[in-house]
Amino acid sequence: MKEVYEELKEKFKNTVLKEKKLSRDRLIEWIKEYSIGTLTLIAIIEDLEREGIVKVVYDDKTLIDLPKYVKASLKENEKESIKQTSAFKSTR
Repeated sequence: MKEVYEELKEKFKNTVLKEKKLSRDRLIEWIKEYSIGTLTLIAIIEDLEREGIVKVVYDDKTLIDLPKYVKASLKENEKESIKQTSAFKSTR
């Protein structure tokens, strides 16, 4: 089960890094696309926020709610750019 969670977490991370910012509507689409529950996505988002990979903005924090949006952390975007640049150079 942990492998499935980690795989979903990696897919969500890649989605955020690619799209830069995901609205609440896009988060709901992602939940449907991967057939997961809201609580699972909230756990993934909280893990990525703790790791400094995403920044999260809520409208009004209720007990359980999806964020208003999630966006890639600048720090993580820079790491991905460096990785991609390094990979490009190593193929030459």
